[in-house]
Amino acid sequence: MEKHALLKWRLAGMVALLVFGFLLHFIFGWAGESRFMAWLVPVNESVWEHLKLGYWSVVLFSWVEYPRLKPQVNNYFLARLVGIVLLELTILAIYYSYTTLSGDNIVVVDIASYLVGVVACQYVTYAIFGLKPLSRSLERMALVVWFALGILLAVTTYYPPHKPIFKDQNTNEYGIKGTSSTP
Repeated sequence: MEKHALLKWRLAGMVALLVFGFLLHFIFGWAGESRFMAWLVPVNESVWEHLKLGYWSVVLFSWVEYPRLKPQVNNYFLARLVGIVLLELTILAIYYSYTTLSGDNIVVVDIASYLVGVVACQYVTYAIFGLKPLSRSLERMALVVWFALGILLAVTTYYPPHKPIFKDQNTNEYGIKGTSSTP
């Protein structure tokens, strides 16, 4: 694929990830806090639950992108996996850095961390697409890890460990509101 066209896809991806992330943030409330939707969207204000925004936004955009790009780029699933992991680690690094220093949660910084994560995700994806093809087994392994991460995000919504990253700082609950209070 020509570099210019691939760059357009990365920019479109940035916009799509931002829009999808915004929409996913509110779906749980819009759906009447449906337990059925809980696997897909944040169910509380914990850091962990908000990682779903990046993960599922990339998955949704990939459904659109994959059929168009896969025949023309290398290392598709590895690139997407590395992009997701970088997005999530960026959010976590920024969140824990600024809250450790400030002692408080600042919503504008949280939103900015998502934006920075999206840019990092799309950049690294673009770079890996341009590498020489890596082994098929590595691509398969990346796809398995990609799905496993989605399963982990879903399962921990219903069965959250009682660790700080899973705790809603507003309610002191874990997982779906009203179903998993502090020990």
